[in-house]
Amino acid sequence: MKIPTIHTYLNEQSLAELAIQDRLAPVLVRFDRGRLTCPAQDAKPIIEALEAQGWCCRDVEQLRANGHYRASFVKEVCGAEALALLEVGRRAMGGD
Repeated sequence: MKIPTIHTYLNEQSLAELAIQDRLAPVLVRFDRGRLTCPAQDAKPIIEALEAQGWCCRDVEQLRANGHYRASFVKEVCGAEALALLEVGRRAMGGD
């Protein structure tokens, strides 16, 4: 019996491949100051923007739930850091 993969850790190359194959696949990005989920296509610019602000990306993980992707942008950090994270992410994605 094959046990289905629930989570898959991604390196830079596999994240780029996932973004091409399924651009909206949700990924969990963990930083030293918190974590967030976002579509695969947005992970790299968000990581780059936050690293430029001094954050450290610990890992990136592809999320699955019962074989279906969970799609939502969720913040899981608190207070002022959460607001800063969302603002940097919005700018990285070309928001005004």
